[in-house]
Amino acid sequence: MRRRSIRLHLASLGIAVCAAVPAFGQTDGRLLLDPWEGSDAKGGGAAKHFEFEGSTALAEKAGLDNGQQTQFTAVRGQGRFRFGTDLELNPSVGTEFTHFELSKTALLPSQLDDVSVAFATPLAGRDDWFLGASVGLGYAGDNAFGNSDAWYGKAVLMYGRKLSGGDQLLLALDYDGNHTLFPEIPIPTIVYLGTIGKTFDYALGAPFGGFTWRPDDSWKISMEYQLPFGITAEARYQIIKPLSVFAGFTQKENAFHVTGDPDTRRLFYEESRAELGVTWQVVDDLSLTCAAGYAFDRTFSRGFDDRDLNRITDVDDQAYLRLGFSVQF
Repeated sequence: MRRRSIRLHLASLGIAVCAAVPAFGQTDGRLLLDPWEGSDAKGGGAAKHFEFEGSTALAEKAGLDNGQQTQFTAVRGQGRFRFGTDLELNPSVGTEFTHFELSKTALLPSQLDDVSVAFATPLAGRDDWFLGASVGLGYAGDNAFGNSDAWYGKAVLMYGRKLSGGDQLLLALDYDGNHTLFPEIPIPTIVYLGTIGKTFDYALGAPFGGFTWRPDDSWKISMEYQLPFGITAEARYQIIKPLSVFAGFTQKENAFHVTGDPDTRRLFYEESRAELGVTWQVVDDLSLTCAAGYAFDRTFSRGFDDRDLNRITDVDDQAYLRLGFSVQF
């Protein structure tokens, strides 16, 4: 009976979190909370064990402040694997990565990578609460895995409670050794999860939150934020069953350790992107995406965290082409 109560409550909490906040990544506490397509509790379709999505952004050379140019290619991906399908939220392993390929210049290294992997699991629970945790390891730096200062740890301890009326409250301590703000200490998290009618789900809190609105079967409009400088918004319309179009906006910041710098200083890259694209659902478990976008407000800085940054150079605004895919089984 105890096992059943944990399953029922975690399922309701996980669905609310995913509906309101499309996760920024798969190596934080949301690795545990995101539901899976085709799970038994949702009904219909075979239960999935594995998901992965990746994309590559291609562009011409971009100018820097010192008159030099750099080729800027960005590759991003994230995925997860769960152990068993008997619970809606099972122990899972997740990974995510960001890779920047640059033409080496006097100001910037030729390669920057942020790769992490994490394990998340529920620990305990009753009818109206649960306790869960995740732990992970990452590398964020140049000289792929060869810079000892670039290794970092991640850990989350989370507590969720179901409130009257079906809303939920999520409390957590989130440690991320490569966070762009306060990387040296665990950051308290508080998020209130709720719904308005049958079409609007929201998460209101800090350091993350957002909403998803589905006005009908064709439209999906979503926004998420992650403090201090992360935001993603998308409006998607399904033209016919296998084909959808979307418009999106993303603002994101990454931090990397660079060989030769002291371990208390990192290289920060911040950019904004706006794009229009199309997604083709090739088969049930595979989709392809092609998008044309424009990258702007691109800046490299150095410092310990967002409280103390010194600008190194701006990167020229430019158009890009992004190719992506998503697979699950």
